[in-house]
Amino acid sequence: MSEQPRLFERAPDDFSAEALILSQSNREAASMLTRWREWPGRALALVGAPGAGKSHMAQVWAQAMGARIAPPGASAADLQDLLTGPERLLVIDPVEALDDLALTLVLDMARDGDGAVLLTARATPAAWGVTLPDLRSRLVALPTAVLGEPDMALLAGVLRRLCRARFMRLEDDVARYCAERMARSFHAAAALTLAIERAAVRVSVPISHEIARRALRELVAQHDVEGYGAEEADPGEDPPRDPT
Repeated sequence: MSEQPRLFERAPDDFSAEALILSQSNREAASMLTRWREWPGRALALVGAPGAGKSHMAQVWAQAMGARIAPPGASAADLQDLLTGPERLLVIDPVEALDDLALTLVLDMARDGDGAVLLTARATPAAWGVTLPDLRSRLVALPTAVLGEPDMALLAGVLRRLCRARFMRLEDDVARYCAERMARSFHAAAALTLAIERAAVRVSVPISHEIARRALRELVAQHDVEGYGAEEADPGEDPPRDPT
């Protein structure tokens, strides 16, 4: 797992370890994944908001440990087969795709076998909405690694990744300029990326400080965007002059 973002050169769906950005907001979760033999019941919930990097971190863990990744719509029988292989390490991303019986089976097999299961979700296990009483009590005790709201280092990297996915190049200094002036949330990063795209005349050239400033001003004007009020975004003083 790398601490330095090298994102523009990679595909938008690159889930490699080299493309994963570690910062204060996700470092503890990453550390918990490396200690999978210590997970109580050999299961861990990896929880975070949409875009927080749950799938990326889970993919990196799977690559490093040789774990299998459950396909979408996997049945209880499919999951049983996956957990009886030689690796006995499994990623379920997202856990919301499982019904109560399948989830119970996975937790039982992880607890009783030599492997482990990593479950990704938007909410903590107690809020997964299961109906079986015994399963509810088990989920309350399930160890959880939480991906928090991004700090500036992670937010700048997320902005670069989102812009790259829309074929825009956001250099490090412009990404930092944005991260210092925007609300610290993944929702805000997504909103700002769309605003940058609207403000850019040509996306084939690097995004300038002035384009970023216009995008931030747009979000201030559109203060009714959920989770991104006018009081949270501040374009600040005039941006540095971009070299010509």
